Amino acid sequence: HYLLGGVYSAMRQYREALEEYERVLEIDPNHFQTYLMMSSLYAEMRDFERAVDILHQLLDKKPRDLMGLYYLARIYAEIKLYDQALKYYQKVLALNPHFEAALLDMGTVYEFKGDRDRAMEAYKKVLELDPLNFQARERLGQLFLKEDRLQEALDQYHIFKDLDSENLSVRVKLGLILLQQEQYEEAEREFRFVLAASPENSEVRYYLGMTLYQMGNVEGALTEIKQITPQERIFPEAIRYMAFIHQKEGRVEEALPLVKQALSLIHI
Repeated sequence: HYLLGGVYSAMRQYREALEEYERVLEIDPNHFQTYLMMSSLYAEMRDFERAVDILHQLLDKKPRDLMGLYYLARIYAEIKLYDQALKYYQKVLALNPHFEAALLDMGTVYEFKGDRDRAMEAYKKVLELDPLNFQARERLGQLFLKEDRLQEALDQYHIFKDLDSENLSVRVKLGLILLQQEQYEEAEREFRFVLAASPENSEVRYYLGMTLYQMGNVEGALTEIKQITPQERIFPEAIRYMAFIHQKEGRVEEALPLVKQALSLIHI
């Protein structure tokens, strides 16, 4: 019955799978894995009340079941009962302080609750256990950005880059932080690296144009931004920025039609 439940589950025939799992528990009420499977299916079906109830049945029989506690925490987080979620994540970590997924999830819950300090603490603990955990480093970097702690964010993204130099998303974020910190030459290198791998990335081309203008390379900036086509989401912003460049450079005749075009795009 347990194997048949797994087959039905893989086929997304959840009702049939649940019937098989119920038969398993009729035969052996202490088949603990079945409770986990049933809870997972109920959660997949968005029947969170049943999912929670099944896990409580498991924990009544086996209070220190690590995965039962973990799944229960995740379901409470899913339905935004954050205090309940934290209660069960803490129980998980009391049993296994090295449970990285629980620490990562707990950091996310703290973020949802607006407690950035505890979220950072959770992510740092994950990184102590596994410096290669990209999710924890990414979230920690994002929190530093939200706190306007640019140097600490920059440090995280530099580490991230050292661990995975081909990660384009990391290179873009690193470039943006460098741009904010007015480290223009380094920002340019990051944006050019991304464009070499993904030349169609219009947002990065726009960031490169901004960087070049800040470096005093007016024509280089305009050359990059002019490559952004009207089909791109960032096109209106690109037009406005080109108008800004011409205006700042005293090129009124070039600026005026771009200003009119930018105004017309607002109404599209």
